[in-house]
Amino acid sequence: MENVIIDGVEYEDFHSFGKLLKKLVLNPVINHIIPSNVLRNVLKSSKSDLIQESLIAPGSWLSMQICYENKPGKDLIDHIVLKFSSFPVGLRNRKKLVIAELSKLIHTYTGREKILIVGIGAGLAVNALEAMAASGVDNVCGYFVDLDDKVIEPGTDLAQKMGLKDRVKFIKGNAIHLAEYIPENAQILKLIGIIEYLADDQVLDILKVGYHNLTKDGSVITHSIEPVHGIDPFLRKVFNLHLNYRTPQQVASLLNQAGFEITKVSKEPLDIYHVITAKKK
Repeated sequence: MENVIIDGVEYEDFHSFGKLLKKLVLNPVINHIIPSNVLRNVLKSSKSDLIQESLIAPGSWLSMQICYENKPGKDLIDHIVLKFSSFPVGLRNRKKLVIAELSKLIHTYTGREKILIVGIGAGLAVNALEAMAASGVDNVCGYFVDLDDKVIEPGTDLAQKMGLKDRVKFIKGNAIHLAEYIPENAQILKLIGIIEYLADDQVLDILKVGYHNLTKDGSVITHSIEPVHGIDPFLRKVFNLHLNYRTPQQVASLLNQAGFEITKVSKEPLDIYHVITAKKK
């Protein structure tokens, strides 16, 4: 493992030898040689919070939070999964990139009486909260919508710890009814960690709803995800995690169809994620 700095942000990356070892040895073994029931039994024996949560609810907001926190491993398997698996590392890189890009996006709206961010499928809204804090802009507010009401209390607690409680609201609801939840049109729509679980028509529906609930110069920030980590068969057969992978070009096409124009595309070092920003045409 090594750290690389891009535009002043420090990301995690694997050494070239490690990438080659994963590609030629590790991934083929766990993807195609070891039976899924054997892998599942081995993983069940671990004390890893990430593994246990992923066996119950793969891709949940809690599993994302465990990857972000990156605490010391509880056993060898936990240490290997958290520190050396492409997916957790890629998620941490995505978080850093989103915070950097969202902070910049917030600054493009300075001078407004209020800057409103709306997050869909936001979970604890960690990316948005940290971007709000990092921006140093004190009139930016956030409304974060999720189908899971279990995020409301921990999300509110996190906002309070960051001194942002008075500026954010967590809402249990469906994005299709967004207009019912927000007081006015927002400047920024955040779709991070959600579209990979949705089909194209579902993504388009959310983008169109977001479009109509943004100001005339409103923006959206989202991301692509590609299976370059090489473990998609493992995720499917062990955790039953089926992601909808899209290239940046495919995500851009959906954004264009919804009425947005791409303004910036950035990537993290593992090339799993590209963060994409777009503005209403």
